[in-house]
Amino acid sequence: MQKIFLAVVVQHENDHLDGILFVEKISPMAKRLIAKKLANIKKETKRIKEENE
Repeated sequence: MQKIFLAVVVQHENDHLDGILFVEKISPMAKRLIAKKLANIKKETKRIKEENE
């Protein structure tokens, strides 16, 4: 189990280096199910970026 978890973590970090986000890998159905939450995260991220400019 620990090896599997480590593999997932390493792949996740490698994806970051390649500019790939987790939300780009999930299915369209899953995206629809979490669309509101993703919209809120995007809004908050934009607000934080604007504060730090």
